[in-house]
Amino acid sequence: MISVHNPTNSNVMFKKKFAVGLPSERVGPVSDFYEAKLGPDEALEIDRKDIFEHAHTKSKFIKGFVVIESDDQLDVVAVYTAAGRDQQVQTLFIARAYQRRRHDSCLD
Repeated sequence: MISVHNPTNSNVMFKKKFAVGLPSERVGPVSDFYEAKLGPDEALEIDRKDIFEHAHTKSKFIKGFVVIESDDQLDVVAVYTAAGRDQQVQTLFIARAYQRRRHDSCLD
């Protein structure tokens, strides 16, 4: 699950897309961008169902990236969980995504 929070006092527009990586160094599909908006201090969750729906896959398991682009500051946190045989969460790990600036070309 990925949690996205708007820490500002104004509305924030952002867009998200999904890039799937395949085994054996094969390139997977990349979705279109989907626009989203958060009001001041609002948050939303991007979960497994959302990722599979936007990635247009029938697979039971995929690996890849959720790409979030915004001109404004956002708090983005990935939450990883694992359940045991009893289906209860036994492991929880949280990783904060830090802001990064996009460059026009990576081949300068």
